Parts: sequence; structure tokens; C-alpha cells
Amino acid sequence: MLLILTSSLYKCSLKPFLVDNESYYIQTIKWINEYGFVKGLANLHIFLAQTSPLHVLQAGFNFNFWTNNLNDINGLILVIASYFFVIESEKYYLKNHKFHWVNFVLVFNALFFQLIGQPSPDFALIIISQVIFYLFIEEFDNFQAIKISIVLFLFLFFIKITIAPIGLMILIWIILKRKYFLFFVLSVFLVTLILIFKNILITGYPLYPFEYFAFDVDWKIPCNLFNFITDSTKNTGYFENQLVINPTFFQKIIGWLQLAGLNRVFNLGMIFLFVLSLFTIEIRKNKNYKILYLVLLIHFIILLSTSPQFRFFLPEFIFFSLLMFSNIINYLKLNFKIIQISLILLIIFSSSFIEYFDFKNLTDNKLMQENTQFKLMNFLIPENNSKYNYLTFEKVKNGNLEYFSPTYNFFFFGTADGKLPCVNKYQINYLEKYYQIRPQLRTKNLDDGFCSEIIK
Repeated sequence: MLLILTSSLYKCSLKPFLVDNESYYIQTIKWINEYGFVKGLANLHIFLAQTSPLHVLQAGFNFNFWTNNLNDINGLILVIASYFFVIESEKYYLKNHKFHWVNFVLVFNALFFQLIGQPSPDFALIIISQVIFYLFIEEFDNFQAIKISIVLFLFLFFIKITIAPIGLMILIWIILKRKYFLFFVLSVFLVTLILIFKNILITGYPLYPFEYFAFDVDWKIPCNLFNFITDSTKNTGYFENQLVINPTFFQKIIGWLQLAGLNRVFNLGMIFLFVLSLFTIEIRKNKNYKILYLVLLIHFIILLSTSPQFRFFLPEFIFFSLLMFSNIINYLKLNFKIIQISLILLIIFSSSFIEYFDFKNLTDNKLMQENTQFKLMNFLIPENNSKYNYLTFEKVKNGNLEYFSPTYNFFFFGTADGKLPCVNKYQINYLEKYYQIRPQLRTKNLDDGFCSEIIK
């Protein structure tokens, strides 16, 4: 555990890796820190409509009054989850004298360590979902485990609504054990109400990113802006070229299978894992595993029909990979100490040598091809929340709105760690030219929020 803690501190001290950090993670947290939820914030930058409760949690623990170097809540989540996995895996091995798939969750530290340096909702979803799966399988008769799983699921549902189908597993669990049904229903209802309120306040659409039941408020995202983001993302996950016009579902699936780089690895891997996992002894003979397999299959099919980006089905990918791996290890009857030493070496490699790995063969995104090098001082003074902390910003006036824009257009949606309100002027100019809209202040006060003005 000391090694995991040290490795997590080390990775969190480096510059962030994900491009989403530079487009909206940092800015979302800054808005929450300084103004809370702001009416019509998505009119300023459409990605701010994705404000996540994880960012609210991060805003409460980043100590922005003291430093701007601490957006690393995911590091804490990894340490807590790792402690759970270590304790449960050792307990299971001592009792059954064989390895459980939970023994090997930390095999994916090479992936986890790339995600904990920024407040990515995807990481919390990936790691906490494994805890829920374990409790469902191994603590099925434990009423306390049901309550814990409900709370954890609601937290994930609160963070990212794409996890909603996993709630079917919790519902089946509650129905079979006849416990906590009312608690589950009321909790889901309350969380849904809060999500709707948040969406109305920021976008005007209670079910954002769906346009149903839009509220007639002056800060509502206009149809032009809504169409801009839906047009540019509707084929995301299916094609490398987003300009494919009206593809059929069959064409989408073919495009999905033919994606290059990391996409192909995870996409094809997910198909193989769903097939191969059917032959494991757990899924063939254990009722809980069968239920979980069915729920994960439903979740995957829904994603495949809507937005099959591999980051959305990583919970399935990791779970089935670990299940297959544990079956192989148990078949080979490897020694427990050998496995422990191997895991320690893997953690050291994941946290240290991954910095020298060349990502150019795995992604075409130039913003994610660079890795930062560690300096000893990082243990005392972490790197800035943005990997572009050297950027300069200019103040731009457009109508009644004064905003800060990067002087260097490093990314169309990029804002990095600019002062509020911050948005790329190239994005503003593009929307003015092609969609005839521009963001404006609702009143003279910034905390009263934003609206979009139609340019005639």
C-alpha cells in the first residue's frame, strides 16, 4: 500500500495528460470555486454543460485559495480503492487458496496512472464500478453491501449518466433480497432531481444532452449552438472522419471496427472478451456472474447504439480482462508470492517508466502524445493543473462580454488555466460566422450568467 500511495503521489505531481483537462475540467472547477452553478454557462463554452458532480467534489478539495496545483481527487480515490482491493484479495486467497479477479485490478495501473493526474469522471467510474461488481458477486447476502453498492452506484450515476444501465444489476439485487427497495427508488429520484436542476441552470435543458422538455428561459442554449455540438459529435466513436453524412447503423459498426490505434485495440478486445468470458467457470456456473454478464452486455449494446467510445465501456473491458486473467493464473497454479512480486514490479513500471513511453503509435491526437518528465521537486511542489501553464491570454471584448482567450490557438476548444471567463476567440468567431450566435452576459454582473445572442 505504501508503494501505491507513493506512486499515486508521484503521478499526481506531474502535469495532466488528458486533453479534456485543457478544454473544460479546469474551467469547470474554477467556475464552481468562484461562482457555483452559473445560469447559462454552456452558452460561453458548450463543454461546460458537462459539469460533473466529481468536479464539485474536486472544487471542495483543491484549496484554490492557497494553490492552483491540486486537482488530483482521483489520486485519493485510487488509493482508497486499492486498499479495498488488496484487503479483499488477500482475504479471498487465504480462504479459498486461489486467485480472485480482484487480485489483479492493479494490473491496469498503467492506465489508471494516466488518469489520476486530472479530475476525469471516467476514472472514478472505472475504478468504483469494479468495487460494485465485487460486492454484488461476493457479498450478495450482505445487506450492508447492498446499501454501500446503492450509494456508490448513485455517486457514479451522478457523475456520468452513461452508467445508468448498471443500475439494473442493483435493482435485481434489491428485488431478489427484498431489501432497500424504497431507499433505492427515493435515492435515484433525489439524484435525478438534482441532475435535472443542474442541467436546467447551466443549459436550459433538463435532460441535456437530449433536447426534450426544454425550459423557456433566456439562458437556454439556442438551437444553433445545440446543433453545433450534436452535429460535431454525433458520429464520435464510429468514424475517424466526422464528415460522414447520414451513415446507416451497419456503416457505423463497420467504421467502429475499423478505427485505428487504441480505439481498435479496445473495440476488438471488447468483442473477444464478451465471447471468451462465456467459457469461464464463473459465468457458466455462478448465478451472480451470469446476471452481471447480462447487465454488462445490455450496457455495451446501448453504448454501441449511441456513443461507443471505448472510455465508456472500460468498466466491462477491465472486468472481463481480469476475469480471464485470473482463470489463466489459477489454471497455471502460480505461487502467491510470485504474483505479489510481479504486481509490485508492475506498479513500479507503471508509475515510472510509462513517462518515457511514446504514445504516437497509439493516438493521432497531438495533445496526448506528450508525456511530462518527473523532477524531484515535484514531490514538494506539484506541477500546475494545466500542461499549458506557459500560455499567455488576451482580453477580448465582444458586445457586452469581456473574456480571456489564449493568444496561441493550441486547441479549438482549449482554455487551459485562463482567468474567468475564458474561451478561445477562434471558437467565438467560428460560431458567429457559421451559426450566427455569440455569448453575452445576461446582466452587467458575471455571476448572473450568460445567454446567446442571435446575430442577424
